[in-house]
Amino acid sequence: MKKMISFSQFVFLLACVLVLGTTVRLDATELQDICTVGGQTEIQLSGLGLVVGLNGTGDGGKLAPTAKALMAAVQKLQGPVTELSDLKNAKNVALVMVQVVVPKSGASEGQKLDCYITSLGAAKSLRGGRLLWTPLQEMGVKYGKQGPPMVAEATGPVSIEDKDIPTSALVSKGVTLKQSIQNPFVDKDGNFLLLIKPSHITFQVTSEVASVINTEKSNYSTADNSIAKPISVGVVKITIPEDRRHDPIGYISEILEVKINDPHDKAQVIVNTKTGGVVVTGEVEISPIAFSHKTISVIVGDEGGNRQSGFVSTVPTTKGYEGQTEVPRTVGQLKDLQKALNDLQVNGKDLIDILRMIDASGKLHAEFIER
Repeated sequence: MKKMISFSQFVFLLACVLVLGTTVRLDATELQDICTVGGQTEIQLSGLGLVVGLNGTGDGGKLAPTAKALMAAVQKLQGPVTELSDLKNAKNVALVMVQVVVPKSGASEGQKLDCYITSLGAAKSLRGGRLLWTPLQEMGVKYGKQGPPMVAEATGPVSIEDKDIPTSALVSKGVTLKQSIQNPFVDKDGNFLLLIKPSHITFQVTSEVASVINTEKSNYSTADNSIAKPISVGVVKITIPEDRRHDPIGYISEILEVKINDPHDKAQVIVNTKTGGVVVTGEVEISPIAFSHKTISVIVGDEGGNRQSGFVSTVPTTKGYEGQTEVPRTVGQLKDLQKALNDLQVNGKDLIDILRMIDASGKLHAEFIER
């Protein structure tokens, strides 16, 4: 005989058991946990460089760009190279792309950063090499005829991180910034943007974020001129009061520490088909539906089409008793639900199959994502 379960928030509670195994706390959340400050983006610097000192694993004798770059470097050092043919046997050199990412918080002049290098030619390995002095420039920025200025310089010994990929390597602390890079986040009028993280972007959260900021900072705002104003879904503009504009970082820190109670999440069901893991965010609902999967029958909602509250499972009475019946048992606590699900022997991969069926039927009111 099939075992039957019926509840209105089947997906949410079941995922909590399978993924978390503990109760879920809905505490107040600081805005910094669900928001970032606009303008804080990573900046990529890059340049073409040469790795020298290789043990015959370079591409200098095979790749013309490498030979030309090497000849230019030698000539700058007043070396006696005048023809490319003079470098045809230079197998100890490789042409590489040098890349470094400046963190979104920015960096100061003189600060040292790691960079990564990747062979652009036919080099077999960069092991044992050293990156020659390489100027780095900011990518994706338009400049005049003189081109982008040098923002940083890179040089240093090469370290292979993955022995299976010897044509990519790290130069630890090999980059020195020649100028400070700061991401502007406050405009000339004292405004900055709060960007809500993608997992929380909804109209409701946008409105709630603006509301809690205006409530917390009510001494600075009026009915006609609030501190926080939603300007689009997921984006809230904050105006720093004039008497706080001398310390924008301190004021922004205060804003990010403002707490919001139970921020509304996007309704999503994210499943990992390899591991059977399931993560549920937001208020996921299921329309009335009934179906069977293996030894399980599931009914969500009653015959009148109403969503039911609570969770009902039916399990057999003592085996072997003549005329045994199934006795319904209502459970509300997570520990009781966990015991009921253990009785039903529902595993993660069976849950994913069930969720696929519900989603395919159009009864799952959430974004269903498989990874």
